Amino acid sequence: MTDLTSQIVSVTPQISDFDRIADFILIELEGGTLTHDPVATRWGMTEAFDGEVPETFERAKELFRQGYWNPCRAKIRDDVGNGFHFEDLPFTAALLVVDTALVNNGPHAAIVRLQHWLENVEPDGRIGPLTLARARQVCGDADSRMRFVNHAFMDRREKTIQVYAGKDEGEMQGLLNRYLRAYGFALAYGS
Repeated sequence: MTDLTSQIVSVTPQISDFDRIADFILIELEGGTLTHDPVATRWGMTEAFDGEVPETFERAKELFRQGYWNPCRAKIRDDVGNGFHFEDLPFTAALLVVDTALVNNGPHAAIVRLQHWLENVEPDGRIGPLTLARARQVCGDADSRMRFVNHAFMDRREKTIQVYAGKDEGEMQGLLNRYLRAYGFALAYGS
């Protein structure tokens, strides 16, 4: 590493998975525009689901962390059995489960979907050591990650078509486009 490169690296802030995922979902997929169809929504947050429609992006990120990110983290008992600590899923799995939680599903249903996509994991709606280990295995190499992302996309696509076909084709197409963008981002930046 050259001297200049090491200086740049030392002052370049590392972006956490939370920040990268929250920024992508809230800005790129949801947007900050206040909409009213069918309810008031900004950055994907609504009063009905999140308790308020946030006025600032910082508040939207705070609501996103509390309502979606934190519930989708692995709660692991320590080695001695005295307490718990939290561990994050690999980037790709975290992006897909949190985006699924935000889009009308909530964390529990999204975790059940994640466990279905991972295969060989009991779908109990909780991220524990087995779900975390399987997610790390599935996201560990590019080929496995691609199969996982394709499986997740096809599942979400099928569920969306079941709900929206013949009812609201525009909403259905919007969701399918959203999923494609999320999966492209997961494959491009994920681990």
